[in-house]
Amino acid sequence: RELMLFLDGFEDRVADAGRVFAPHLVARYALDLSSQFHSFYAACRVLVADDAQSLARLMVVLAIRRTLATALDLLGVSAPEQM
Repeated sequence: RELMLFLDGFEDRVADAGRVFAPHLVARYALDLSSQFHSFYAACRVLVADDAQSLARLMVVLAIRRTLATALDLLGVSAPEQM
C-alpha cells in the first residue's frame, strides 16, 4: 500500500520540480522509488500460486518500471532494458 501511495505522488513531484527548477527532486524520487521497490521485492514473492495475486503484483512491478523509466527520461538518463 505504501509503495502504491508513493507511486501516486510522482506527478506532483515532477510538477514541484518544474515549478522550482529543481531536477534533483525527480532524481531523489527515482532513488526513493528504487529503494522501496527493493524492499517490496525482498518481502513479497511476485509469482505465487494465486493467479490474481501474481497479476496484481506484476502490475505493481510494471507501474514501477514505467515510472522509473519516465523519471530517467525526464532527467535525460538512458534506461537499459537489461543489465
